[in-house]
Amino acid sequence: MLFSTKALVMSRKPQLNRILIALTAPLLLASADLSAGVQRHEARIHQAGWSASAEGMSCLLRHEIPGYGRVEFRRHGAKDLAFSVMVKRPPLLRTEAELSSDPPGWKHDAALRELDPIDAKLSSYPFTVKGAAARRVFAELENGMAPSLRYQDWADGLDQVEVSISPLFFRPAQREFLECIRDFSSFGMAEGKPTRVYFELNSARLTELGREVLEQAVQFLKKNRGTAIMVDGHASSEGGAGYNQSLSRKRAIIVRNYLMKRGVRRDRFILNFFGDTKPIASNETELGRIKNRRVELRESH
Repeated sequence: MLFSTKALVMSRKPQLNRILIALTAPLLLASADLSAGVQRHEARIHQAGWSASAEGMSCLLRHEIPGYGRVEFRRHGAKDLAFSVMVKRPPLLRTEAELSSDPPGWKHDAALRELDPIDAKLSSYPFTVKGAAARRVFAELENGMAPSLRYQDWADGLDQVEVSISPLFFRPAQREFLECIRDFSSFGMAEGKPTRVYFELNSARLTELGREVLEQAVQFLKKNRGTAIMVDGHASSEGGAGYNQSLSRKRAIIVRNYLMKRGVRRDRFILNFFGDTKPIASNETELGRIKNRRVELRESH
């Protein structure tokens, strides 16, 4: 019987395929191992730095990571601390990142500490933790450690991505950040100091944080019923003198009216309007201008 060459090859094709797969599988695995790598992102010494700023009623502490994005701590008024990572390329896949506190090269006696992992969200801020977890990352940086994230590459999962957060120059910006927090969250009247209610630019409307501060003031004034209250309105320097005087007056009146609606008698208030003549911070910076847009509540002695 005669067989064609084509028929013979076709009859043996499954067997040949199995042999080819067996021979090439180790090579394919080796190729995958060789293509897998580590992508490291960190700020070099000449790039490292932290900056403190304010946005509205929020205090921010930020660190840029070239080519990757940035990390930031955020505190809004009396709310708890939040820590976030912003990336230039949002993730395509949900994943989990390992979080650790790594000793930098100059801390030879320190050991790596494992922290709680973080789940990634499909957004430009994939990693966010609040409360105790955020305070732990903050404390590690305060102690000179370098918190680090490790996760599988979002594109194909072959590479491991390592992101190191530098503690270099953290302390100077940290002091500004904590000062901002104290200004926005403290209730001074309980300590014999002014209580400050802050406003947005060109606005005499109470913010959510402003109402929270005034609710504390209501409780304090109800417990101290014989206290007269100075209500001093202020403005930053963006507008003209007449405009700022009028704006500071509107701010003082809206604070007084809020407290009256909550049961504090009208005859307990002494109103003053200072425009931009009594700043508590420099009007040359945005943070300073935010601090100057305020009403101060003080006990009258």
